[in-house]
Amino acid sequence: MEVTTAVRTFKDIDRTILQAIPNPSDQAYEIKTRIPEFTFLGVKEQPDFAVIYLTLYPRKKVIELRSLKQYVFQLRNTIDSDWKARGGQEKFNDWQRIEDEWDVTM
Repeated sequence: MEVTTAVRTFKDIDRTILQAIPNPSDQAYEIKTRIPEFTFLGVKEQPDFAVIYLTLYPRKKVIELRSLKQYVFQLRNTIDSDWKARGGQEKFNDWQRIEDEWDVTM
């Protein structure tokens, strides 16, 4: 007998984990965050590893970084990365040409 497990997607992530805090500045600036230990369920239930580079341009509020880390950790054992098999289309590949420096590490 074959046992199947339900594959969860990004829609199953608890978004309420993300918390906002007041922006301490009224000036324009960017926040660059690097998440070097990003892991998620890959194709055929094998783990995939990645580094996430996230640039934020805050207005009245900013994401509290601890809550962002908790949010990202939800992906660890729940999200299948086989985007094409799920009907997705890879439309954006401009990130492959970006060379930038990042200084905030979670």
